[in-house]
Amino acid sequence: MESKPHLETFVSSSQAPVTYDALMDMEYLDMMANESLRLYPITNRLERVSKKDVEINGVFIPKGTTVMVPTYPLHRDPKYWPEPEEFHPE
Repeated sequence: MESKPHLETFVSSSQAPVTYDALMDMEYLDMMANESLRLYPITNRLERVSKKDVEINGVFIPKGTTVMVPTYPLHRDPKYWPEPEEFHPE
């Protein structure tokens, strides 16, 4: 991956302050941050309020109901992640 060497080169050889544009060019840094948040989410669940009546898998959810999605078990589910306990930013 081209961004990984760029990150290492930028951090080790540059005396200039880090700019927003420089950070946006660091694709590997973004992948590392996302993978870190997958393994160690900042919250244990997401909460949303249904905007309309809906039925999901035979379960009726009325408008205005708070629905909670547990992030930790979802992010470690082998159905969605081949090696859910491993750190793979790529």
